[in-house]
Amino acid sequence: MAAAPPRPYYDHEPVYRELRERGGEGWDDRAGAPPSDDSYQGLDELIAGPWLRGRGALAVLDVGTGGGQAALRLAPLARRLVGVDYSPSAIALARNNAADAGVAAEFRVADAASLVELDAGSFDLVLDNHMLHCLVEPEHRAAFLRSARRLLRPAGLLFSETMSRHGELDLTALGIDPQTFVSASGRRFWTSRESLNEELAQAGFTLLEQRYRPQTDRPAAGDLLWTLAQRS
Repeated sequence: MAAAPPRPYYDHEPVYRELRERGGEGWDDRAGAPPSDDSYQGLDELIAGPWLRGRGALAVLDVGTGGGQAALRLAPLARRLVGVDYSPSAIALARNNAADAGVAAEFRVADAASLVELDAGSFDLVLDNHMLHCLVEPEHRAAFLRSARRLLRPAGLLFSETMSRHGELDLTALGIDPQTFVSASGRRFWTSRESLNEELAQAGFTLLEQRYRPQTDRPAAGDLLWTLAQRS
């Protein structure tokens, strides 16, 4: 039998398969994760802030959902929760976590760069909680952002928190090309504020708020770029 063709960008399936085998629930349970690692602090700031107030019960799409932790955080504000991920093992974890939490949510395997299975204009909020930096090629990033806009209702929101080259960033230790800001493995991309904002504008989004969130990882991995944008 011929080997399956390589996927066009980083696939977390091996990590999530290992997590399932040893009883983990999500990304922060992976082997070697820093003790202080919190993949959801920026999202929690969104939830606690003023941006979602007055919008009623939300239809939420979490792209790159992993174990579903980001989606499940929105459960008190949501009338519909959908999470998608490239990894079948991640989706299995997410379904188990939702069942354990008693939350009704839909989780399905899907490609972030297409999302053709979902209906246009069916969501109020699209989440990118640390997924976009896995889409290294510009065309994949653009395809995701176009898909996110298509899926949002008018004035719908896109939340993104992604790795950036701002702040302290150890290029040598992390094997990052100083010209492309892609890791030697080809699995991660460190964006700039200017680059991301241009991508958002080209996809049809208006920037609402943006800031950096410093990290304490060693080797230094740069600040996270926290962004909230609205469908134009």
